[in-house]
Amino acid sequence: DGTPVATHARPKAPFQFTLGAGEVSKGWDCGVATMKKGEQATLRCAPEYAGGPPAAAGPDAAVRFDVELVSWVEWKDVSELQDGTIMKTIVTEGGGARTPDFDAVVTVSWRLTLEDPTGDATPEALEEKEGVVFTVGAEEVAPKGLEKAVQTMLDGEEAVV
Repeated sequence: DGTPVATHARPKAPFQFTLGAGEVSKGWDCGVATMKKGEQATLRCAPEYAGGPPAAAGPDAAVRFDVELVSWVEWKDVSELQDGTIMKTIVTEGGGARTPDFDAVVTVSWRLTLEDPTGDATPEALEEKEGVVFTVGAEEVAPKGLEKAVQTMLDGEEAVV
């Protein structure tokens, strides 16, 4: 009948999960996958798509979620073999339509950190470099994975690799 059986206050920080990884109900995975950034939607899910109804609602009750898609991070495999060894996500879009070719002279800055098992970067940097100039494919100035990622970047682009 639409009567709320459970409500939750809006969290202070956005809830984060990996889409399609089974971390949330099937209804969330299916519904959020159709949303655009900033969109607010109501997901009305049958019990089998909601992870089951609250006990007070009865076994056949649909569950309603009010959801806002705040943002997302999309990782792209930029490794030569597409085997997941070099992953990149764009932080700031670059300009233009070209990426550096082999033998292009590029200037890059980087901050090297370790990643913990949850995927979060540790705050302390192992290495930081500013304004490093190198020729793509000709020198071993940058770590090999970083050099491969640079070849996929546009002028002015900032990314996490």
